[in-house]
Amino acid sequence: MMNLNGNLYAAKQAEFDQAQPNLVGTPKGFYKRYNNRIEFFDMEHRLFGALVRFSDSGGYGFVNACLLDDGRKFYQHGASDRTLAALGSPRTYLAERDYAKATFLSAA
Repeated sequence: MMNLNGNLYAAKQAEFDQAQPNLVGTPKGFYKRYNNRIEFFDMEHRLFGALVRFSDSGGYGFVNACLLDDGRKFYQHGASDRTLAALGSPRTYLAERDYAKATFLSAA
């Protein structure tokens, strides 16, 4: 289970089911970890955002993401206020970058 400033994301539905009586935070959805990104899904398993590691700069950041009609994933270059709020991200640029890096490195 990943806790992002009180917003809980689980790898599988079973994690929410098992932890239900002891949850500290609000269940918001699910996540899937890859080598260079973590994708975030809402409670209906719709892709809405990602935490990516930028290969060119070595930095980390939150971006909007969605699934296209043909099944491919689309990642924007930044994140909307709604995505940042759902992921519990700070509002300032430097704080967001530090938070993104710490979140990425702590997710196993």
